[in-house]
Amino acid sequence: HTRSFHVTGVQTCALPIYTLLCGAGSMTVAPSLYARLGFDVVNDFAPVSLIVTIQNALMLHPSIPARTVRELVALAKARPGKLNYASAGNGTVNHLAGEWLNSAAKISIVHVPYKGGGPAASDVVGGQIPLGVLAAAAALPHMKSGRVKGLAVTSARRLSFAPNLPTVAESGIPGYEVTLWAGFFAQPGVPREVVSRINAEVNRALKLADVRERLSGIAAEVLGGTPEDLSALVKTDFERYGRIARENRIRAD
Repeated sequence: HTRSFHVTGVQTCALPIYTLLCGAGSMTVAPSLYARLGFDVVNDFAPVSLIVTIQNALMLHPSIPARTVRELVALAKARPGKLNYASAGNGTVNHLAGEWLNSAAKISIVHVPYKGGGPAASDVVGGQIPLGVLAAAAALPHMKSGRVKGLAVTSARRLSFAPNLPTVAESGIPGYEVTLWAGFFAQPGVPREVVSRINAEVNRALKLADVRERLSGIAAEVLGGTPEDLSALVKTDFERYGRIARENRIRAD
């Protein structure tokens, strides 16, 4: 798009206007959930820069006799179909994280979708549901207070702000990694120099102390990086989450 402007005594000029999308990892899940999505997540957006990752965590009510993922898996095998887990909603990344745990560990913990992570976390704290696979931002305050047990995080590495929590992968499920991220995208065809300039400014802002402090307050880990980093992540997650959705027949329509 272009926008024209007039200045007295100066010739009319036209400057390009670029619209950015702040997209999330859920973009890569949507193609597997809807028959008619209306966009191609891989080809209809031009990656600009990653911003943050927002990790998931497994939180367990204290009444459940398990302290680790291995113990939870053993309990689920002893009680097939008797345990439930909460997610922030059907088709969310934490829903896929729970189903990947089910399939990888060969267990059957029943999914209960909530309308958001807050209500789901509250019900785990209250004991209405034993397990939550939820964003770390919703889970960590309750873990720190001792109202729930923290079993693991779903990321590939331990979190800098919760280093004592192991990953699911190191808890007996090799290769397990489910991460929600946020990043900037532009329209296809935006000049490379414009993408590079915006990318540089995003990375500069992510190094500012106050920005990093605010992001850590919502349990987000700062990423940044190149457009190619975001492009590779979109393709990886598109394939990974598509496989999980297909294997577990997860649909939203």
